[in-house]
Amino acid sequence: MTNDYINAKNLLPPELLAEVQKFCSGLVWIPAPNRQSGRKRRIATQMLRTGMTSGDIRKLIDISPRHLRRLAREVHVAPPSLPSTASGQ
Repeated sequence: MTNDYINAKNLLPPELLAEVQKFCSGLVWIPAPNRQSGRKRRIATQMLRTGMTSGDIRKLIDISPRHLRRLAREVHVAPPSLPSTASGQ
């Protein structure tokens, strides 16, 4: 997975950039449209339930480690790539 950042100066028209700068400066995350986000969520949830590792899931779908951990908590499945906290192993 790669996070390709784009300078807003190279992407937005100057008027829109000036408007955005009124509200914030620095890093801004723009979420994917809901339909794509919901689809990724369903796919990641299904993969977690089958026991796939979080690394494999991230390679297959573009999802952040933080988002994947949150989904794992929601479906009550520990991501397989994280070390076990069970003692005696």
